[in-house]
Amino acid sequence: NRIKNESPDMFCFNETKIDDELVQKMAYNTLFKSQYKSYFYCSKEKKGYAGTAIFSKYCPLSVTYGIGKKELDNEGRVITAEYPSFYLIACYTPNAGTGLKRIDYRINEWDKAFFEYINSLKKKKDIILCGDLNVAHKDIDIYEPKGHDKAPGFTKREKDSFSKFLEMG
Repeated sequence: NRIKNESPDMFCFNETKIDDELVQKMAYNTLFKSQYKSYFYCSKEKKGYAGTAIFSKYCPLSVTYGIGKKELDNEGRVITAEYPSFYLIACYTPNAGTGLKRIDYRINEWDKAFFEYINSLKKKKDIILCGDLNVAHKDIDIYEPKGHDKAPGFTKREKDSFSKFLEMG
């Protein structure tokens, strides 16, 4: 109802947790269909996991699914819609996970490749990045930060990596 009342030109959903089969069903395929074109990118690895979506009143010039790294593009984490003067990106960054079991993947593989992807696009056009980047960058970003330095999304490694991302402009 809020989307209907506000009528944004575009919006993104992250962590959709649906699969291609469900997208094809009427309930998802016609979501906001009278006003918006929809683009879903679902996890190829697990049903009901990760996923992103873009809804737009305007037809993009192109839509890209993933960041061009086959080994990183199986979880449906990035959709890029290209418009004449900008790119709209919906991103759901991987979480470091319980016990930080995916932190090396997150920092050394995902962040590195995603930052390269963003840099390659920003050389061409402006970027609007929407999503869940799974990091609480500063103490103010988390309630009671003390004692959370080993929590996924709040480790020094993740915050340092995000700082590098912000320094890219």
